[in-house]
Amino acid sequence: MPKHPNRQPKAHKAQRPTQPAPAMTDWIFGRHAVLAAIHANRREIKELWLADAKDETDLPPLPVQLHPMSTFNQKFPDQVHQGWAAKVGSLSQPSLEEVLATAQTLMVLDQVSDPHNLGAIARSVAAFGADGIILPERHSAPLSNVAFKAAVGALEHVPVVYVGNLNRTLETLAEHGFWRIGLAGDTTTTLAAATKQDKVAYVLGSEGKGLRRLVAEHCDALAAIPMAGEMESLNVSVAAGIVLYHHQQSRR
Repeated sequence: MPKHPNRQPKAHKAQRPTQPAPAMTDWIFGRHAVLAAIHANRREIKELWLADAKDETDLPPLPVQLHPMSTFNQKFPDQVHQGWAAKVGSLSQPSLEEVLATAQTLMVLDQVSDPHNLGAIARSVAAFGADGIILPERHSAPLSNVAFKAAVGALEHVPVVYVGNLNRTLETLAEHGFWRIGLAGDTTTTLAAATKQDKVAYVLGSEGKGLRRLVAEHCDALAAIPMAGEMESLNVSVAAGIVLYHHQQSRR
């Protein structure tokens, strides 16, 4: 994340994030991602493509189609599929109100636009027992098959809530008792010093610009991950993992 996340260029007209090719948005790929969708049982499995009949062992009754790898590569030329692909229905998500009713730890992402990062962050959220991800509708990564592949199944379990106005949502979090900690590079405050309450929302900025000014102003505290040497920033998904590991350890 950048060292000075609050220095922002003049805002430009917002545009919707780039979506995957329409024909592939209802497919997920890779053994772990597909098995997670099957076992989570939160959406319909319309078709299941396998390259090896042995993979059918212990699967529930599903519309399985066996195809050679050459067919996989022809139909899904840009996907890392491992001989596993599933055509799926939409994944239902809880509302913000439903998430806030039970959540204790949340990850808030300010315009994180890379679906690989969204998937990786979901893995950390699941691994360290956080309760969900909140991100704005505009300039954020979509729940695409790229994100599901990167999440290795975590997005089948982690609630993801897209909101229209992130600043208002941060105000709502405060009303529900959340202490909002923004991750920044130009502060000496540590995560431990910034944490004041049991219910915490960690707010991380985008891959290139970090936290926007108004988003940072809606945080109760800004904290930094100390780094040695010449490094001034971390990939946002790496930073999320460090933050959530620290949170988990501090609660023990």
